[in-house]
Amino acid sequence: MPTSADKILWTCLPNGLNKAAVGGPKLRLAVLVSPRLASGSLGIFSAWPAVVQSLQFGVNIANMTATVQAARVTLDSSVALDPTLWTKFFPSSSTLVLPHSPAKTQAYRSTIDPNKFGGIQTYSVRNVASYIKSTHVGLSPTASHQLPMAADATLQKVKADLAPIATNAGGVRDAVFTRLRQARRTSKTGLHELNLDLPALSDASVHFARQYMYRTRGKVPSTKSASPPPAPATPNLDFHQKISILGDYPLILRRLSLVIDLEIPLTAAIPAESHLQLQVSGNSNLPQALSPWTAYILTDSSFTARPRSQPVTPGTGSLSGGVLDLGRVDDSHNTNAVNPFEIVQIDPDAASAKLMNLSAALERGDLLGPIGQGTVGLPALRSAGLGLIKTDRASEVEDSINAAAANNQDDWNPSATGGQPFFAEDLLRGYRVDILDETQGTTWRSLCERTGSYALSDGTVLQNTPPDEGYVKAASVTSQYSSNPSDPNLANTLSNSPLYMHESVFRWTGWSLCVARPGKTVMDDGSAGVGGTNTKNPLGLIVNFQPVPGSLPRLRFGHSYRMRLRAVDLAGGGLMLADARQPTTVSNSVVYSRFDPISPPVVILTDDVGEGESLEHLVIRSNFNPTCDRHLAPPKTSLEMAEAHGALDPFIGAGASD
Repeated sequence: MPTSADKILWTCLPNGLNKAAVGGPKLRLAVLVSPRLASGSLGIFSAWPAVVQSLQFGVNIANMTATVQAARVTLDSSVALDPTLWTKFFPSSSTLVLPHSPAKTQAYRSTIDPNKFGGIQTYSVRNVASYIKSTHVGLSPTASHQLPMAADATLQKVKADLAPIATNAGGVRDAVFTRLRQARRTSKTGLHELNLDLPALSDASVHFARQYMYRTRGKVPSTKSASPPPAPATPNLDFHQKISILGDYPLILRRLSLVIDLEIPLTAAIPAESHLQLQVSGNSNLPQALSPWTAYILTDSSFTARPRSQPVTPGTGSLSGGVLDLGRVDDSHNTNAVNPFEIVQIDPDAASAKLMNLSAALERGDLLGPIGQGTVGLPALRSAGLGLIKTDRASEVEDSINAAAANNQDDWNPSATGGQPFFAEDLLRGYRVDILDETQGTTWRSLCERTGSYALSDGTVLQNTPPDEGYVKAASVTSQYSSNPSDPNLANTLSNSPLYMHESVFRWTGWSLCVARPGKTVMDDGSAGVGGTNTKNPLGLIVNFQPVPGSLPRLRFGHSYRMRLRAVDLAGGGLMLADARQPTTVSNSVVYSRFDPISPPVVILTDDVGEGESLEHLVIRSNFNPTCDRHLAPPKTSLEMAEAHGALDPFIGAGASD
């Protein structure tokens, strides 16, 4: 008999249409199996694939009285169920099973309490980038090819806005930090919202204070010891943790029957917009079933999860039809833009830190008197690829953490009729990124296509592993302290440490977003090795991915690019590259530009240096050495810079793989 404490969460994910199915069109569903074992033993999951083969599945659809019978299908041979693989990942004799508990999600909920830390710590990239842009545009040089004076109005504004934060004169920065920690903050938070009586500051001061607070972790005292810490021990992952990590590999999830593909007949009785849930039978030993409702939308060409807000307002960054709406998104850094997404070409973290340092230098110049009134140059920017940020995405993550905490309560009953359904936003695991190089044509290319090999630490190599697509995670956060139970600073874990999150969704620098760049890296033991070949992987899985040959576009200065984001659900499903054809959901065209300063040429000696000469000081004596010359050579640059200028394209060839 099943243990009453054990549960299984069966999440139904709409997965498209199969119009070529035998017997008529079918609706495809992917079912994500999420065990919640509280008994401390594997129980029925000792041989889970065999259990799945004995189960029958049905689908309940709201407003339909009868359950629709579902057939288990294998989409292709690469994801066929593999019973022997289960015992290799989860041997009954040695798999650690820690009781499932909602305590950890409750601890995360504590970290985002607005009254404790002010929510997730982040800053508005859009506001900071807009200020940097206006500073560079507004600067007035004294003459052609001359740096501006320190008294320039734009530089004086930089000093007034940022120097109090950079120097903490009079404790101004500390006062702003204190207010920022007292309530949830967004990109619209300014002096008025903080209720600060500091008339010398501006809203820009608050935006850069948030960036400074994020970058320095609010000057929390370091817990690091004088000696370097020991190498981290390989953790002994429990059953639930292993399944969570395997979520990055949909192919393996299907072979383990943790994702089950189903089909149901498409009939006229099925509503175009409704809710559905899974019904499971066929084994009396199954633990208690948690079957949440999923909202869906059915059209002539698609079958997807329904977004929470319907109908979707165009150009607002909403999720609809399996894609994110990037309509009207560009790199203008307009702080009043409706769409929260924005393209960023510079490194906002480094650029803001340099501007803060400049403001402090300008303040010191005032203290030094006239010596500080000379010419001043702005810090150099640098091109950092094409990045996509989402303004105030931390607020969405906070809402997701609160929802997850509620869904992990022991008394949660998602199966109840009329219960709150899952929407597309609740089922989002990440994004697949497509790029269109308009300079080269009209072909969209994925930055996530990959081909790889999977091997277990015992030497078993998984066969029949075709190319697939990875994804960019929808969100990731960091903490000030470790959550390792063996950490000596256990008192400072989770609930006592704020979470930190950047607004960057991804940054494309010319390579795949799902495959490491070629070359060796520093391994845990200090040796050089190729990433992904660590045999001490606690999951017992060794993966090695490479981009699909010829799949990547080229990132070149002067080329015009557009972006598109396809949503990836919890089972790794989503629209294929050829299926995402909504022209209104792609970004505006953006020209990739060079912001890096041009280095001067290298001066080369042609002879021994004579009396009074130096490398850059030439001496000519009419009665002794009437000539004195130097050669100029192009400055050195990086391989990435040469590639971005297209200098290597003639050698690569138009049809060669990137």
